[in-house]
Amino acid sequence: MFAVVCESGAANANRWIAESRNVAADYERAYGKPAPRVKGLRLQINSQHTGTVAESYFGQVAFRNMPLE
Repeated sequence: MFAVVCESGAANANRWIAESRNVAADYERAYGKPAPRVKGLRLQINSQHTGTVAESYFGQVAFRNMPLE
């Protein structure tokens, strides 16, 4: 398992943002080998190390074999 930080800081606070990732490329950067079939996905927020409070809402999550245009 590995983690990819997609957003950090308050720049996008209080608004919806769209995030797009190449999961296979992220895996290969982390482990140096091709990605196996995806078995799961975890989305999380974490304010533990900053001593702050955070709240988050997640919308639709989809996997595609091609990037969104």
